[in-house]
Amino acid sequence: MLVTDPAYAPNEGWPTFLSGLVEAGVTAVQVRDKHAAGRPLAELVRSIRAVLKPHGVPVLVNDRIDVAWSAGADGVHLGQDDLPLEDARRWLGGHAVIGWSVDDPAQLQQPSIEAATYVAASPVFTTPSKSDAGPPLGLDGVRRLRNQYDGWLLGIGGISADNAAEARQAGLDGVAVISAILGAPDPRQAAAALRRAIDVPAASSST
Repeated sequence: MLVTDPAYAPNEGWPTFLSGLVEAGVTAVQVRDKHAAGRPLAELVRSIRAVLKPHGVPVLVNDRIDVAWSAGADGVHLGQDDLPLEDARRWLGGHAVIGWSVDDPAQLQQPSIEAATYVAASPVFTTPSKSDAGPPLGLDGVRRLRNQYDGWLLGIGGISADNAAEARQAGLDGVAVISAILGAPDPRQAAAALRRAIDVPAASSST
């Protein structure tokens, strides 16, 4: 999953840029802009989804359930301080992809976890992309989450082609990245390298 960041806005525009990254190996996109107003953000999401839908690539919106609903996005990604998971499910419907960031295995124990399509371990490693990120979970933290959660488990935070394989082997089903691709000199090459790195078997939940 590629997470967009306005600091890396491409000259050719996000839809065209992201289409090229899908060809290089990106399989999901999360549109993230903490400061955008609702209408322009919804318009951006619509334009991205129009380009990526033929490729079967889901487009999620970070935090903004209202924008995800308005723009017809495939889902939303929520943090611990966002609206409850059950509210997102009620608003967006049973078909929506709903992701939820967790930084402590104890957060998996609440009943509302059943409303999540996937859980994102955050942050796995130290990351410069999120100023509000807590202490890194590390590979041991990923393993603890894997042992307590049978659903789809992503990792975000400090993941790159250099460490993605070991994070995947610790139990991740996939990764979400920002700077590992968007901050690279050649984003398409970086996406392809990351794709190769995570194409290894994940550890089972019993390890």
